[in-house]
Amino acid sequence: MTETTLTGQEARQRLHEIVRKDVPFNEKAHEALELGKQYLGVDNGYLTRIDQDTDHWEIVVTTDTADGQASPGLELELQDTYCRETIEDDTLLTLHDAPDQGWDDDPAFERSGNHTYLGIPLITEQEPRSNSFSEAETQFADHLTRLLERELEKELIEGELTNQTNLAIVLHRVLRHNLRNDISVIRGYTELIADQVDDDAVGETVLNHIDGLIGLSQKARELEEVVTTSSERQTTEIGALIEEITAEITQEYPEASIAVEYDNEIQGRVLQNFDRAIEELIENAVKHTGDNPSVTVAIEIVPNGIEIQISDNGPGLPDTEAEVLNSGVETPLAHGSGLGLWLAYWIVSSHDGSINPKITEHGTTMTVAIPRKPDVTVQQQVTELTRSRDKYKLTFEEANDAIAIVNDDGRVVDANEAASTIFGVEDNELLGRSLTEFFPDQFGFDTEWQDFQETGDQRDTVRVLGADGVERIIEYEGTLDIIPGQNLFISRDITERKERERELSVAKERYEILLEAAPDPVFVADAETGELIEVNEAAETLLGMSSDEIIGMHQSELHPSEQAELYQQFFKEHVESGGSKRRLPDGSHLTIVTADGDRVAVEISVETVSLPDGPVTYGIFRDVSEQIEREQELEAITQRLQLALEGTDTGVWDWTIGTGEVRWGESLERLIGIEPGTFESTFDAFGEYVHPADREKVTAAVERAAETESRFQTEYRLQRENDTHIWVESRGEIYDDGSDFKRMIGIVTDITERKEGERELELAETVFENTQDALFVIDVTEDREFYIERVNAVYEELTGLSNDEIAGKTPTEAVGDEIGSEIESQYRECVERQESIKYPEEIPVNGEQRQWETKVTPVISEGRVDKLVGAMRDVTRR
Repeated sequence: MTETTLTGQEARQRLHEIVRKDVPFNEKAHEALELGKQYLGVDNGYLTRIDQDTDHWEIVVTTDTADGQASPGLELELQDTYCRETIEDDTLLTLHDAPDQGWDDDPAFERSGNHTYLGIPLITEQEPRSNSFSEAETQFADHLTRLLERELEKELIEGELTNQTNLAIVLHRVLRHNLRNDISVIRGYTELIADQVDDDAVGETVLNHIDGLIGLSQKARELEEVVTTSSERQTTEIGALIEEITAEITQEYPEASIAVEYDNEIQGRVLQNFDRAIEELIENAVKHTGDNPSVTVAIEIVPNGIEIQISDNGPGLPDTEAEVLNSGVETPLAHGSGLGLWLAYWIVSSHDGSINPKITEHGTTMTVAIPRKPDVTVQQQVTELTRSRDKYKLTFEEANDAIAIVNDDGRVVDANEAASTIFGVEDNELLGRSLTEFFPDQFGFDTEWQDFQETGDQRDTVRVLGADGVERIIEYEGTLDIIPGQNLFISRDITERKERERELSVAKERYEILLEAAPDPVFVADAETGELIEVNEAAETLLGMSSDEIIGMHQSELHPSEQAELYQQFFKEHVESGGSKRRLPDGSHLTIVTADGDRVAVEISVETVSLPDGPVTYGIFRDVSEQIEREQELEAITQRLQLALEGTDTGVWDWTIGTGEVRWGESLERLIGIEPGTFESTFDAFGEYVHPADREKVTAAVERAAETESRFQTEYRLQRENDTHIWVESRGEIYDDGSDFKRMIGIVTDITERKEGERELELAETVFENTQDALFVIDVTEDREFYIERVNAVYEELTGLSNDEIAGKTPTEAVGDEIGSEIESQYRECVERQESIKYPEEIPVNGEQRQWETKVTPVISEGRVDKLVGAMRDVTRR
């Protein structure tokens, strides 16, 4: 036993100096115990950790040496210690001579021989004291214990704060890194889809990233549960648990070879989430090892614990992932690729265990070590408050959102750079300023602030006027008293988003007007489901059905049911390619089925449009039945020439009257042959694309429609970038969107094919009527009967037979049985051979026998001869 030289005042002063030191708890506790030993005049002092559920008692901090009676880490049963009495009675217990005070047969005295024990399980002494502990000594010991208790609570709270801080940093670093990049990818590809760029991988890429975000969010939720949820430990057979885990993973990854190795049954006390950590580590090894992963899980008992080694034959764990497991900290320069290893790290850490990665050229081995019993160490984790503060500050400063700390008077006491940007001031100039400076008068700041003070939270969208004079729309959220007297406001600038929403709303209204203005049938379908959601009056007329009957149908129901698969293939390709089409992939004409069952040949122009409610497919249908008939007639007249008319494209234009701004849709730009987005958007630029011969007429027509606010419709030529031109039909009408200037919105349709077809038909008709030969056209039925369809003027003059007289008759009806039968015989030979034939024949004219040289050419359509075109020349004089 030692003698003290300290006074009570000196001891207390030194005790408070020790407690105020910025050192770990164990170091503070050791110095405090040394002081207590010196002041109380005893030989030893120690601090124990007790688990009443398991009757476990262990020294965690001591002034004794490693070979002393109260050595560090000494473990006993609680019933063999004096501490049990203090815990059971929850009062001070002071012994200055245990045997003399009736404790000579107590298990604690019999085991230790300690005569002296001071009530709080703190200080012991083997030899008896000559006198009992004084009131001052007892009060000092109690005071020392209370200070250590406070420091211990502080340590535990700091440990919990460290976990929460790490969680915040991980979510901030990892989620911001992963989600921001993935959302950027999704946004970029979504814009590509909206712009109708041909890229087969777009849809798959978007879905993959969305699935990745869902998985990442799931692990984030699991990670939060690990950090914030507590549960009781349960005795578990570790080998059986891991075999169940590997069986489930093998089912999901059948190509993987997973072996579990252990000798005997191994019992351990673990939390309910322990299996999730092992599952994550094994699955991580399987997924990142290669095509034929091989994983071995070895379990063994080590001193005071259990080790689980997970070995794979993969390329090795990246350094950034190993850093997560080694330090448990995310740094600005080292981001883990995801949350899986963090999940495993925190679960194992909550078991007072560790994960140690070892990387070799043969693969990676993860060693998970956990104690068989719960750790009884006082200090769960050495927490560095300065680092935690720095991490929070880093998050505060680097956040993309504006963060401001505001006092109860509404004045800014701290703000990050993003907040300065939103309020239009330089860094630090925001400090001390009142929020009322930036909110408009009509916002009612005082009322909103009072509501905030009463409810404790506030969320709203409002316009603010920055000190730089820029008006911004912000979305903000406020939380009251994050620190007493200080309130948190987080806001973000959503001006661009709101403008985009306004533009989408205007676009929707513009397309609704366009829908009604379009003279052709228009069907609008949901781009994802194919369900029809809107039609115009022309569409109702075409189908003979009301809009109520049409809306809700699938777009494939507009077409013949027996060709459903072919139309599905067509829809998929057409939506991707856009433009106008009139034939299916097999070459047959597109048709729709009316309410009466009639089939109408159509040409369909498709465009995908982004609207506020989502993308829609905008289909313009055009009845081309008559045009197809003209094409067939042209093919017959031009002797087997098939005129393949390219599908007419449709483009959209938008002219702001008064400003001269003209906007072209991408489809119109492609129609002209220029890159999307390169049109100069002026009325003069539009005029440059109009054919010089049509420019004055078109300009006058557009301006007249603008002055009279009437509909605009005209046909003209547009010059393309490759020095060619196309014929277009342009239609438009006035649209008032509520702005200072009215607008005219219209469509341009490529009618080049129609124009060229009409011109060629006129040319063929001219040739037919003006040639020097006698021409005739014979209609051939399926039964190979021949009827005269028409003859030209030269035929009428040379033969004396008028078109009105013989049209619709057979040759025998026109010239008699004998000559007619011979003529029909020649026609039949031409049909059978399916090639031109030339032959002489005698046909009387006005009673005089005349010699003719005749050539007949078959017109073949879909494998059969349906017409004959013939030319006769009088060779009598020859």
